[in-house]
Amino acid sequence: MHRISLSLALVGATGCFIQDAQDRAECDRALAIVCGCGSVDCNAASPPPIVATLRRCDPDEIYRGYAITVCIADAPNYCAILDGVSRGDQAVCGQTCTLETSCDLEQACHDFQYASCDAP
Repeated sequence: MHRISLSLALVGATGCFIQDAQDRAECDRALAIVCGCGSVDCNAASPPPIVATLRRCDPDEIYRGYAITVCIADAPNYCAILDGVSRGDQAVCGQTCTLETSCDLEQACHDFQYASCDAP
């Protein structure tokens, strides 16, 4: 009986370790994307909050009803939206602000468009 409990505990711990390693790899991949955006200086004294979130890779922050790390990696226009919003670039006016295209920037994208773009 004790052997089975120990085996199950080890399997559970190994599963957590594998998940943690996968989460860390996804955080690192998303961080590389964010740090590759022209408007982000990840080495600055105060980088954008998303940088700190990805560095911490805390599951409570990463999973917001969706996996923010996967979302960033799959968002085709993430850097264009991040750079455009941070620089006040009117090119954001032509972007589609959805979870799929702008991930955690969806609201910032909408806000920018509302404040800065001519509505049709």
